Amino acid sequence: MRRLIRLFSFFCIVALYGGGTLVAQENLTWDIIETPATLANQIQFFGAADNNLYLQTAQQGLMRLPTNEDNGQWQAFNVTELLADTYVMRIVALPDGDRVLLTSAGLFRAQAGSNTFVKFGADISAFPHQNFFYDLYVDADGNWYAATAIGIMFSDDRAESWTTVLDIEEAYRIRELADGTLLVAAGRIAFGNDVSQAAGLWRSDAARQHWEGGIYADEEAFTIRDLAVTSGGRWFVGAQTATSTITTSDDEGENWSNTPFGDIAMRIIVLNNDNILAAAANSGVALSTDGGQSWPRFNQGLEDPRILHLTLHTDGHAYCADVFGNVYRSGDPVQPLTTGVAGADVKTAELNWTFANGVLIVESDLLNGINSALEISLFDVRGLRMAGASALPTGNRMRVQLQPQAVGAFVATLNIGGRQFSAALLNTN
Repeated sequence: MRRLIRLFSFFCIVALYGGGTLVAQENLTWDIIETPATLANQIQFFGAADNNLYLQTAQQGLMRLPTNEDNGQWQAFNVTELLADTYVMRIVALPDGDRVLLTSAGLFRAQAGSNTFVKFGADISAFPHQNFFYDLYVDADGNWYAATAIGIMFSDDRAESWTTVLDIEEAYRIRELADGTLLVAAGRIAFGNDVSQAAGLWRSDAARQHWEGGIYADEEAFTIRDLAVTSGGRWFVGAQTATSTITTSDDEGENWSNTPFGDIAMRIIVLNNDNILAAAANSGVALSTDGGQSWPRFNQGLEDPRILHLTLHTDGHAYCADVFGNVYRSGDPVQPLTTGVAGADVKTAELNWTFANGVLIVESDLLNGINSALEISLFDVRGLRMAGASALPTGNRMRVQLQPQAVGAFVATLNIGGRQFSAALLNTN
């Protein structure tokens, strides 16, 4: 019964993060994507990675749709040892091109260029129902932090062995903060009136070995559906309560305020540094262009507004799926990305970025007079840090070598005098 309740609550949630600039927010519409007829009302997982959409169905298993092909067709994946009652929770593209499925029965990996996922890594528990992997963060040193049914697990050997660093039940989301600490959203599973653990947030120290709890604790919260953190340090929590809404904090969890979202947020995505966010709910897809102060719905083109899945793709478009299994693509990109030309320039406010052959050059008058090294970080569209380097500006110019060892869309960030700048780049190596 415990496993069934967990599956009911979380099989539909995916985790991606992006940076960029929202366009056409005044007239965002949705176009339905053709799927095989047998998919209707059978989608169990929906997500995006490495230029593909992925979905899992009860009848056809795991499938993908290449979105970089004009006439792409849904293709079946071979997943060895994946049982019929095993649910995919998330798909992660690693820097080396491998893809990892996080499932209710452990991890499965497909090597770069392969269409076959094979179970790999050590189990985290001898009890099958406790081998749930919900989220995964890989740091710049290659260390893995997994949010699982039995807490936060750490591995420095690509899942060959695991160590518990936070012993809690049902850790669902994990995010890195600007100071390098980790923020974890933990839920709870209810059996009638019996509750195993209050939903809340936990934060690590700089070494990621010691954790502080009680940062967010709502006794009415059944579970935290999603957690988003902006580059400016704002936290957004989508909790399921009697009066469900999105709650936000500007001071690292010291104080919280409710936004007028007014629904259970199944998914929260940050679309730029601070102010533009998207969220999925039973009432449709909501966009906030004012940092969460308002959440108008944009449902034109949706067959049903009850949205369970929302994801951001490397093509700049948003994709979503409703309760009846219909899949949609935003009519316009919500996060435009640079054309994939080696040496292409990207202009953002007051900065000019040039990225080619792993070398990133930033030019701006804001760099003049800075006599200390600045760090540039490279993130993929899920918010995983792929590479980072620091350099001392020379005049109005700084140059760093960034080699993410993967081809795809990336977001570079640079902090100058407390101001956060970002640009969407395309690695062409």
